[in-house]
Amino acid sequence: RVEFGFPEAMEEKLTKLKLFYKHIVPYKGWNTYKRVNLEFDNQIVCE
Repeated sequence: RVEFGFPEAMEEKLTKLKLFYKHIVPYKGWNTYKRVNLEFDNQIVCE
C-alpha cells in the first residue's frame, strides 16, 4: 500500500515513489514492506 497523504506537493511525492521503485525494490524485493508512506518531506517511511 502506498500512502501519499494530502494531495499537495505531488510531484515531489511521485519522485520519491520513483526512487523507491528504482533503488529499494531491487535491493529489498517486492514483499519486504507492507506500507510505503510518502507523506513527509525528504523521507520515505516503509513498514
